[in-house]
Amino acid sequence: LPNDYAGQTLLRSDGSVYLGMVDLVSHARLIGDSLHIYETFSTGGHAAAVDAEDRLVFGVKGRGLVKRKDGRTTVDRRFADLGPDEVFILGDGRTWVTSHEFVYVLENDVVHTLKKISGVAIGSVGTIFTDRERNVWMSKSGGGLNRLRPKHIEVISPETGFADFQIMCGMEDHIGGLWIGTWVKGLQRRKSPGGPFERVRL
Repeated sequence: LPNDYAGQTLLRSDGSVYLGMVDLVSHARLIGDSLHIYETFSTGGHAAAVDAEDRLVFGVKGRGLVKRKDGRTTVDRRFADLGPDEVFILGDGRTWVTSHEFVYVLENDVVHTLKKISGVAIGSVGTIFTDRERNVWMSKSGGGLNRLRPKHIEVISPETGFADFQIMCGMEDHIGGLWIGTWVKGLQRRKSPGGPFERVRL
């Protein structure tokens, strides 16, 4: 690999992967015990996602939302001046793009801007994911974990019993349990809605 830091791994439908590193992404496949790298290119250090067409999607400030597959690149320049940072593509097909201040949602080729949650500015976002009920979960620095659904927002923060608000990643399992990876308090699991979070010892 070009360097020793692997920050993100994204799986393509053909079994190959995108490996995210500092400022770089490599398209690779494991063949036997060896990792075969097809190409390596610069992303400017931004987290990325894979869309339904197996394109790697990432944001570059001053350039826009970049989509790349097998050496071919397209750019959505509507995001060029918005300071795109991380990109999340959810199960419903919507693309969520974070910046230092706001979150942008690309739906049916229309860009929507989300500026606040419950009257509080969004700021830096750690992760965005969906659950089986298509609720959107979003973590943000200093604001805990937020569940967004029509006409209701649930905020889970240290004040409401959550162990740590520096959330790096999250997902829902097949029985509705919520798994959260945190910066300080390790892996946390909530077995059922409304229940407590408990640290998972590995």
